[in-house]
Amino acid sequence: LIGLLITVLLMIPSAFRDVRTDVQRLWIREMIPYGFFLVPGLLFHALMIGSDKYMLRAMTDNPFYQIGCYSVGERISSCMQLVVLAFLTGWRRFAFTNIASVEGRRMLSGGVSMYLLLSGYGALGLILLGDDLMRMVIDPAFAEGITVIPALTIGCLLTGAADMFAVGLHQSKQTLKLSWLTALGAIVNVGLNYLWVPRYGIAGAAYATLLCQIFRTWVMWKYSQGDYPILLDYRRLATITAWLAGAYAAGRAVDLLADGVGAAVVQAAVLAGFPI
Repeated sequence: LIGLLITVLLMIPSAFRDVRTDVQRLWIREMIPYGFFLVPGLLFHALMIGSDKYMLRAMTDNPFYQIGCYSVGERISSCMQLVVLAFLTGWRRFAFTNIASVEGRRMLSGGVSMYLLLSGYGALGLILLGDDLMRMVIDPAFAEGITVIPALTIGCLLTGAADMFAVGLHQSKQTLKLSWLTALGAIVNVGLNYLWVPRYGIAGAAYATLLCQIFRTWVMWKYSQGDYPILLDYRRLATITAWLAGAYAAGRAVDLLADGVGAAVVQAAVLAGFPI
């Protein structure tokens, strides 16, 4: 709390340097409905990312241990959020600066490819080395949480992709539709958790999150493309995905041949060689 307060105090001079008190009524008439219809989406998003632990508590034996293992794996995979947040912070300004230009669709397509390449590389590193990181910093009693890292990391990657594709809905000010699409994602997540958590425990919760994010990314792409079609380079996206999947398969195969430090070293070498 103290750290956050210090951060706010340091940011105030630059953040409010150009603030003026004049009121633009036309902007207010546009901004209030735009923001108001985003609120349900934010609430459904909170349900989407939080329902898994409530389901684990209600529908598993020894629920607090299950939640503990799941939360540890979730915390490791949440390092991916740093990559996604950094990219999205720049993406919003980039997208809305170029969205009306002649080359806007092509430029945004390049941005999507860059996101998959850079954020996918970050996800690859976290999936391959996340288990080693977890073993170093977490009590062995919670080692079961390692199983959820891949699914939750990819789910986080897809969360960023869905937010990128939603640019068309933002551009056309259809924030109510954006909220309803998020609500559909939340319903899918709760439904899959209901089906899978009693059977598969924390693995069921993790894969429910992954499938939910796959669905949410698809619907955001589908409906946003209708308002502002981004000219995606599917061949390039498929090539990047294939390289990432191949590197993951190579790194994961090492776990079958070695363990501990040896496996981590080889997997780190795979990551180091990927950019080349």
